Amino acid sequence: MLVAHIGNIAQNAYINTMLQRDYINSHCFDYGGLHDLSFHPGWCDIYMSGDKLPEQFLDWDALEYKRPFWAKILGFNNLQPWYSTQEDFNNDWAQHKQEIISVYQSGELPRLEPVKAIAKAFDLVVLYGPEAIYGSFLDTPYITVEFSTMRGIHKKKDKHSILLQKGYQQAAWNIITNADCQGSAEQLGLQNYSFIPHPFDDTLFTSGRPRKKWIDSKGLVFFLASRAKDTIKGTHKAVRAFKSYIDTTPDATLLISYRGDGMDDLVSLLRKLELDDHIGFMHSQPKRVLRDIYCSVDVVLDQFSAIGSFGTTVVEGLACEKPVVSHIDPGVHAWCKDVLPELPPVCQAFTEEEIYQQLVSLGKSKGDRKKYGKKGKDWIKKWHSSQRTTDLNLNLYKRVLKVRN
Repeated sequence: MLVAHIGNIAQNAYINTMLQRDYINSHCFDYGGLHDLSFHPGWCDIYMSGDKLPEQFLDWDALEYKRPFWAKILGFNNLQPWYSTQEDFNNDWAQHKQEIISVYQSGELPRLEPVKAIAKAFDLVVLYGPEAIYGSFLDTPYITVEFSTMRGIHKKKDKHSILLQKGYQQAAWNIITNADCQGSAEQLGLQNYSFIPHPFDDTLFTSGRPRKKWIDSKGLVFFLASRAKDTIKGTHKAVRAFKSYIDTTPDATLLISYRGDGMDDLVSLLRKLELDDHIGFMHSQPKRVLRDIYCSVDVVLDQFSAIGSFGTTVVEGLACEKPVVSHIDPGVHAWCKDVLPELPPVCQAFTEEEIYQQLVSLGKSKGDRKKYGKKGKDWIKKWHSSQRTTDLNLNLYKRVLKVRN
């Protein structure tokens, strides 16, 4: 089975490819970190050591990073391996050029031809997040992997969203990773979809790493690991709850992941609450550094919006045996029970008061922190191991190709 994973959003294509290569011939195609450094495959592989938390960095050549042969950059400059001759490429481009221009005068699909060229060489294509927009142009069977990109898409009427809708509707199958997106799948009239959790490497994210002194704190360190956007992540509630917590426990520190839309609003809130002396910031970090951060903090805070689903922060935090405070809605995940009979054992909180109470409870008791960390580690082994997510994906690929044939 020859499978192409296209669009390395949040490293999911790279991780899936890496985990699957023991079983199938899979390859990953990314944009070389052009849009977001965290989409570069080096984000999984490199390690920055030292006493200080690394700054964001750009120069992969200086880091002497060597890509695995199965991880390739997607772009016009590397078409040749997927065509026998340049003439084949020229003919194919001439055939489809007008079709592309008529759809996107502004050139918003600049990689359509490379994607089509790659697809021809594979038995199955897996399109991640926004890459589903290319699906309806492919002759090769394809699967989409939703990363919140399906959320509310049925309400949008712009050309980009219409193509994304078609990409989902014409897919051989759609994988949903955010359980709340089932409603959007139903609104799109999809029947061929199922829930598969985010992949992650359980040999990388594990407990027992030495604690790094990256944050100068006399007391406990709480790690707000989610993106900044309050409407999606509920970050402002978490910050206000922390403000209440340090009124009685002033030695604590809140480490904040400095990323995503809404960062300016979050910084304004921090200043308004006069929290400067209790805050540490970190830019997006490579996975191996992020693992050490999880192992160096006391409590992980994730998301507290009404969406109620969970992603990699919960999984990575639990795998590192840390208590995770978050809001996961059982009702949102009811349709996933065949895949996920037990939800992650997070410390549930939704309102500002509930978050505050969890901070107080976990802050007081090292025993409780260890207890929740152990429960999380056990849940990972049972329901979210790398082997289990790999098996779920591979079984789906086989079913899709069997139906196709």
